[in-house]
Amino acid sequence: MPKKKHPKDMTTEEALKHIFHPKIVKHVKAIIRSTTQRGIKVTIEERVFIEAGDLVEMEIACTAESCGGRASFSLTKNGIQLPYACPSCSTEWFHRMSDSRKEAIVDFFDALRRLRELKNPAFKLRLRLHEERYHDAVFVSST
Repeated sequence: MPKKKHPKDMTTEEALKHIFHPKIVKHVKAIIRSTTQRGIKVTIEERVFIEAGDLVEMEIACTAESCGGRASFSLTKNGIQLPYACPSCSTEWFHRMSDSRKEAIVDFFDALRRLRELKNPAFKLRLRLHEERYHDAVFVSST
């Protein structure tokens, strides 16, 4: 028996057959065929969302030329201590006295952590990602 493909590895045609009943696939294809034959354009929109539960880590990456230094923070832990400078090249990221950017990042981190901890909310909070940037992206799962 051939190994089943993961949906992320499927072609559009394979995913369509995997998700929908064959009668629905046939009907959708007939509608698309008839509209394109009549000169009607069909737009297919792909949207990428993430939920708070999908988030596991926040990372700050250095933008200094040829550095690549990073600092990562797990969203499963309370609070973060942001470094004032890149741990790799020492480029200053934040002012030592007071920096509104640093405060905003800490607040954002805490808000994401609290959202992850919500138990059985009566809603689903999703963040939409810019499709063009992630269209060909490879998402790696650790499961």
